[in-house]
Amino acid sequence: MNNTRNLFFITLIIVFTACKNENGYPKAVVDNIVNGCKRQARGNDGGLCDCMAEKVQEKYTYEEFKEVENKMASGKQDKAFMEFAEWAKNECGAEITGD
Repeated sequence: MNNTRNLFFITLIIVFTACKNENGYPKAVVDNIVNGCKRQARGNDGGLCDCMAEKVQEKYTYEEFKEVENKMASGKQDKAFMEFAEWAKNECGAEITGD
């Protein structure tokens, strides 16, 4: 299970060549967050992945996110980020379903 979650986060490849959005995230990075999530959901995310990308951007500056991503790409776990991602998934699911 942890390997699956780690794979999801490792797929969040940082790309520096795209324009940045209002949160300082390059569009390509946001797209990678969403697309990595959709791969894990096998395309059946129902808007969950867009919501999770928004939650990441609200909580983490782009610089903070790069640090988390680099840590996870090197094989280390970031417990705080993993807990946040689980919370965001649940929060987004509740927002989408109206619970």
